[in-house]
Amino acid sequence: MPPLVPPLPILLLASLSLTLDQNVLSPHLTSISQSFSLTPSQRDTMLGGYLSGGLFLLGAPASLLIGSLADSYSRKFLLTFILLLGGLASLLSSISPNFPSLFLARSLTGVTLGASMPVTYSILSDLYPPTRRTQVSSVVGISTSLGVGIGQLLSSMMPEVTGAERWRCAFAVVSLPFFLAAFLVNSQLEEPKRLQSDKLDKKCDEQPAHEEGRNHTEDKREPQSFLSHIMRTPTALLIYLQGVPGCLPWSVFSTFLQDYLLHDLGVPSQTVTATVAAFAAGGIVGQIAGGWGGQLLYNSDPRYPAVMACGGGVAGAAFMVRAMGVGVVVRWAHALASGFFACLTGPIVRGYLSNVTEARFRGRAFSCFVIFDDLGKGGGPMLVSWAIGREGRGKVLERAVWNGWVACAVMVGMIWWTVKGDIERGEIRRKGRGEDKEVV
Repeated sequence: MPPLVPPLPILLLASLSLTLDQNVLSPHLTSISQSFSLTPSQRDTMLGGYLSGGLFLLGAPASLLIGSLADSYSRKFLLTFILLLGGLASLLSSISPNFPSLFLARSLTGVTLGASMPVTYSILSDLYPPTRRTQVSSVVGISTSLGVGIGQLLSSMMPEVTGAERWRCAFAVVSLPFFLAAFLVNSQLEEPKRLQSDKLDKKCDEQPAHEEGRNHTEDKREPQSFLSHIMRTPTALLIYLQGVPGCLPWSVFSTFLQDYLLHDLGVPSQTVTATVAAFAAGGIVGQIAGGWGGQLLYNSDPRYPAVMACGGGVAGAAFMVRAMGVGVVVRWAHALASGFFACLTGPIVRGYLSNVTEARFRGRAFSCFVIFDDLGKGGGPMLVSWAIGREGRGKVLERAVWNGWVACAVMVGMIWWTVKGDIERGEIRRKGRGEDKEVV
């Protein structure tokens, strides 16, 4: 019997479910610190820094392991296992009696976050050709953004339940979609054949004559390992490097922003909620614009999306610094603009990575992508929490946002000079192996 549900909706539900519990703690840092008898300094260091470190940094080894397995073994089984593990981690978070147990539970959540992306994008890259991957990447990005936003909003609005704190109830509730998604993946997902969407791009045959003699000898050399492949693909290296500073501001938002606006600036809770919602709404529109606009630009010239992402990073940083300022009248409008511009980059870089890496290395390629992102997401709050203890929240948070996104924008902009050569080399190697004619 054929599956009743197409692959993409199942993968979108899985991506949404896996991020539901990512920001559940964010609205409750102060109340959790009081529950665990922590000082304000310990609140930022332990709940803001250490928990974020455990959530993201411990996901890096899991990502590398699962990414390697995704290149050889059943991705359907791997994704089912990851979802079940994520649901268990949320349940354990809801019953954590103290900080050490909460740290362990959140570290387990980090393992599932790190492991899910290599599997998901390995499947999607075999379902869709390069001319559609940036668009599909934006749809997946929207689902993960919705997951983060829904989980944080649910946590903020969760009513008091007798004998249980609000954040504990939120963790218990968001664990349910994990198990539903695991059931659908296991019963309905039809795993695609590897390489089925990797077709030879006709632009390869249009390579300028003065470049053919220079490139053909070099391009036909087969990389014998993943490391040699990546080291000969500068676009992938730039994508990895931009992830560290680029993810730093995101970790600042998820960890500190809501609590900072509410307790440090004294912003009314309704305004804080509106600001967070506006940023999320702008991010969704930005994901769509980055996916569809970036794909149109890519199909015209692979270099053009890099310019779009570079400009978006700088503009997103400028608007967010303004939204975090003191005495801002239309704070939500600045957050809306920041979310839009900042989210242009995500689908573009993920689409680039799918297109410049060979199918046999794609799981590991996205594992490395997760690792560098997690260095920013996990190491960022730890560094920021240390700096806050020395200089205070306001200046440190603003500098983290500006420096992080501007550095990311510069590195993404450098893809202009690397991407065409990387794509051409990959296409020539695929043609030499006959992979444009045969599905393995």
